[in-house]
Amino acid sequence: MPYLTGGFTYGTIETFYSVATPGFFNVGSSTATRSGVFPHVGAVGGGVEYAIAPNFTVKVEYLYDFINARRVVFDPAPGSSIQFNTRTAYHLARVGLNYKLDWLSPLAAPVVAKY
Repeated sequence: MPYLTGGFTYGTIETFYSVATPGFFNVGSSTATRSGVFPHVGAVGGGVEYAIAPNFTVKVEYLYDFINARRVVFDPAPGSSIQFNTRTAYHLARVGLNYKLDWLSPLAAPVVAKY
């Protein structure tokens, strides 16, 4: 059975810089927590699942998880700035074996002998 998936992403991005010039050294960092939904952040993917026994299935899936670019500006010294964009992306491939527990399924009807 093929399927598509999508979802919510929550992540923290930490960015550091260091600037060294003759007689001058400066460091700094920026931390940002991003969350939300597509198209700014998210997870999308798809896969295929196949039943190999009454309670067992195997699956193969691909997931793309991303946090889109955001501008980071550092001011290491008066009158100067460093600007760049950050972007985080993960490509995940999974292979799995699932077991179906069936705890909440209705009980099978009792077998009644007829003579």
